[in-house]
Amino acid sequence: MSNINVPTTETGKRMLASVSPIYDRSYVARWLFEVMGIEMEEARQYIEELRLQAHPKTATWGLFYWEMRYHIPIDESLPIEGRRQKVMSKRWKYAPMNPARMEEYINRASGRTAIVTEYNDEYRIEITISGDEGVLEYDKIVELVRTAKPSHIAIQIILEANCGIHVHAQPEAYPFRSRAAGTYPYRNIQGVVPEVGIAADPDAAGFVFESRLCGTPLRRL
Repeated sequence: MSNINVPTTETGKRMLASVSPIYDRSYVARWLFEVMGIEMEEARQYIEELRLQAHPKTATWGLFYWEMRYHIPIDESLPIEGRRQKVMSKRWKYAPMNPARMEEYINRASGRTAIVTEYNDEYRIEITISGDEGVLEYDKIVELVRTAKPSHIAIQIILEANCGIHVHAQPEAYPFRSRAAGTYPYRNIQGVVPEVGIAADPDAAGFVFESRLCGTPLRRL
């Protein structure tokens, strides 16, 4: 009888191995351990599934009771992930609010990283939202924070995003000749600051011109 392929369950095999070897040759004993093994593994499976129902993120058939608890309309035709999200959103809404939970609340709503800093002496909180992934629905975030925060606490929201500045020169060509002393027009204006500007062009070519002394006649072309 030792060639009987029972028990097949892991629990039944462990039970058979824990008793006297004489039962290994018994047809009836082997089937008894097989039946007991099946019952024990089913019970273990129910216990494991029951543990998963304790949190809406992993619940399956237990979502029915979570939806009843938070007064959510039960619609079993919806995807299970969608039903879980509704329960978790409702659950977060009624849980006590603290900086860590508010950060998680904003992260879920905006898809960005939020840092909440409390200023208890000033009765306000500062929320810094960073990142540039997608479009930020600012009005939605403000409404969520106002709903979640205590009524006597003021809020200040700071948005941080990466940006770049490109600086380049736009020079304008201005042909001029070397002037003699006293003939440059701006130098003849007394008591008035001339409106002049400086344009820089790092790629411009050098321009060399000669300076003439006072009284030196200009060369005629």
